[in-house]
Amino acid sequence: MSSRVLVLGLGVAGRAALEALARREIDALAVDDAPGDEARACAVRLGVELVEAPRPGSWADLVGQVDEVVVAPGVPDRHPVFAAARDSSEPRMRRFQRTPSHEIFMGWRFAESRSRSSSTSGRRRRGLPRPRL
Repeated sequence: MSSRVLVLGLGVAGRAALEALARREIDALAVDDAPGDEARACAVRLGVELVEAPRPGSWADLVGQVDEVVVAPGVPDRHPVFAAARDSSEPRMRRFQRTPSHEIFMGWRFAESRSRSSSTSGRRRRGLPRPRL
C-alpha cells in the first residue's frame, strides 16, 4: 500500500524529512508558508510537489490528499494544519496532535546513521568545539 506524506515547513528539518522520504520512495507533498530558494531547489531536485503559501481555507483539502502529516519543529502550535488534521474525516488524522515529544519523534524517525551523537562528548571525539550557550 502506498502512502503520501505532507511535510510542512521546509527549513533544515523539513528538507531532511523530504530527502529521507524520497530515499524510501515515499510520495511527499511539500508545503511551506514562505519557502526560500533552498526549499524550492530541494523540491525540484527531489521531484516533489511544492505548495507555496496556501490560503487558510485550503488546509482541509491539503490534509485530505495525504495519509500522514509531518510538521517541522519551527511551525507554531496555532498553525491551521493542526485544526485541519483534527477535523479530518480520516480517523488517523483526527488523533493527530502536537505534543512536546513531536519534535523529537520527527528528528529520530528520519534520522540517518551518519551522526547519531550530538552530545558534547560526541563533539569532542570528532574534534569539534563545544557549543557556546
